[in-house]
Amino acid sequence: MIFGVRPSSLFTSRWMALLWGVLICLTAVGFVGGGGKGNDGAGGDQTALPTDAAGDPITAQDVAALRNAVEAQ
Repeated sequence: MIFGVRPSSLFTSRWMALLWGVLICLTAVGFVGGGGKGNDGAGGDQTALPTDAAGDPITAQDVAALRNAVEAQ
């Protein structure tokens, strides 16, 4: 058996089933991440401006040009 415990014997006890469920949830949180503050992996300035494909910051002029292009159609 891969997991070491047969599912038929695991769920015969409510406490073992509860423990199994908690361990599955903790494994999921450990794998995905808790989503807490500062846990985004960026490691940089959180107030940085978004950038375009070239890596330059997006300015108000860029937004206005895009808005004009979309509205013209």
